[in-house]
Amino acid sequence: MNLKSFDQAKEQADKAIELAPDNKSYTKLLEEIEKQL
Repeated sequence: MNLKSFDQAKEQADKAIELAPDNKSYTKLLEEIEKQL
């Protein structure tokens, strides 16, 4: 697991949910991140 990549991905996800709070891809992105842990 690359912690730096995880932090970057979470940061991108946080930005995405700010832009679109009901964005389903946010949940999907978190699921993809968890698979990689």
